[in-house]
Amino acid sequence: GLEVNATPVARNMAVDFGLDLANIQGTGLRGKITREDISRTVRELVQSAVPEKQGHSATRHLSGLRAIIAERLTNSWNQRPQVTLNSEVDATELVNDRERRKSQGQTVSYNAYLVKTSAMALEIYRDLNVYLTPDALIELEEINIGLAVDTDRGLMVPVLKHANRKSIQELNQEIIDLVERTLAGQLLPEEYSGGSFTVTNLGALGVDSFSPIINPPESAILGVGRIKELPVIQD
Repeated sequence: GLEVNATPVARNMAVDFGLDLANIQGTGLRGKITREDISRTVRELVQSAVPEKQGHSATRHLSGLRAIIAERLTNSWNQRPQVTLNSEVDATELVNDRERRKSQGQTVSYNAYLVKTSAMALEIYRDLNVYLTPDALIELEEINIGLAVDTDRGLMVPVLKHANRKSIQELNQEIIDLVERTLAGQLLPEEYSGGSFTVTNLGALGVDSFSPIINPPESAILGVGRIKELPVIQD
């Protein structure tokens, strides 16, 4: 058959949503199918799938911060190959170190360990400490780790600047302060920008593993599940 005229982004979106380009009317130059055409088609399909007499309690339109978050993560999904790698790690020494600190009067969150170890890894693997733009990889000098925090207004990512230069105890205090102010809506714009890598931890919710969406313009994200006791074979 004839090659359907569509932009690369539209083609990728069509694959993601399982749409046949041959059935979509293009509104671009010479009938080219654009991102907007795919979005319109998806909206029409969703609306047509809702029964007219279906009762619903309320419609909450995405606005302000939520709309921005939704748009950025959707763009990330469309513009970046999302490849998920899963590994199980023996966390015995991690748990032991945390318990040892607690016995000395220092309660440290697992997130402080995750931020610190991610920053240490990025010192070794500098190719991951980059921004990915449509036409370039921008190498970053600073190692700034974002920590995903769920709030009433949507997912926020406060950033711990120069995380590789700080101790776990320093990072722990900074995380407590940043998370408190994130939940209270008091973060300054510079405190949730400039991240080079993001950590998102769902261990407290009993999640074993998941596939987080990359926080653009970063090139990678670490999703961490729960620590649980398992029988293992040694040697």
